[in-house]
Amino acid sequence: MKQKKFSAATMTLSCCLALSPAVIGSARAANLANMMGISMTANPIENSGNILLLALPVSAVGLSLFHEDLTGLFQYGASAALTEGTTLLLKNSVHELRPNGSNYLSFPSGHSSTTFAAAAFIQRRYGWGLGIAAYALAAFTGYSRVESKEHYFHDVAVGAAIGVGSSYLFTKPFHNFNIQPTTDGKHVGVTVSTAF
Repeated sequence: MKQKKFSAATMTLSCCLALSPAVIGSARAANLANMMGISMTANPIENSGNILLLALPVSAVGLSLFHEDLTGLFQYGASAALTEGTTLLLKNSVHELRPNGSNYLSFPSGHSSTTFAAAAFIQRRYGWGLGIAAYALAAFTGYSRVESKEHYFHDVAVGAAIGVGSSYLFTKPFHNFNIQPTTDGKHVGVTVSTAF
């Protein structure tokens, strides 16, 4: 098996930091975010939550590609589709006024459902080593939505439950087995290895 230069944790962290205003500067982050359809505001906490809305799903897809895990990619796609569908259905059915009064799409939080779906996928598919960081970033995203008066706490909690539930419904743990013959010149055998 060919050694990979970067660990999956390094790649996930790199994806999140690459979009961070602290790393690339506020003006560059604003330009990059606007190109991706994310509005930047004067509130840095809200901006960070908006960036994580893309960074966590990109990390989930990136991890699947890094592991050459097509099955995982399809599992994440299914959980993301269920998450987004459920969130949009509820937003357009419940009509809860946002705390800032801007519209009636407060319940549930789409940022929370999307980021928690990605975090739950990462944790369920690739383990708690990456999952803890992903859940922390998703939790910060939820906090950013309450702090910026876009959502109430219960909007974020239900969004998180939708995301986690969707990912747990479709995602199975990743087991990368490698079976290969071995020999030392005198003996022949088989080596079985796995990565967790």
